Amino acid sequence: MDVKELRIGNLVEILGEERVVETISNMPSRGEMYWVGTKGLMDVKMIHVKPIKITEEWLLEKGFEEEEYAGGCYSLEGISIDTSDFQCAVNGKWIDPNITYKHQLQNLYLTLKGKELI
Repeated sequence: MDVKELRIGNLVEILGEERVVETISNMPSRGEMYWVGTKGLMDVKMIHVKPIKITEEWLLEKGFEEEEYAGGCYSLEGISIDTSDFQCAVNGKWIDPNITYKHQLQNLYLTLKGKELI
């Protein structure tokens, strides 16, 4: 996972558990070594941080609704995700690249809507 994709509040997997990123830091003396902190875990190396795939259950939990005309497609406030291939549409227009992971959708939602996907 690339540290450039991360921001505070992203959901990631660390050591087998889903966690919310609370801090991101680096050690200039050690080059490009980055550390991620979460509640209960501090200073985990980036090699231990993994993205989490989007699931239909998670989309529903976040307020997305399944579209009647397209099974496996979920929408919220003009953002649509097709869980069969993780294509993403904004206001009816498909975008590239696909949105596969929770942190990617969180970042897109924040950029487009100016608020967290909670």
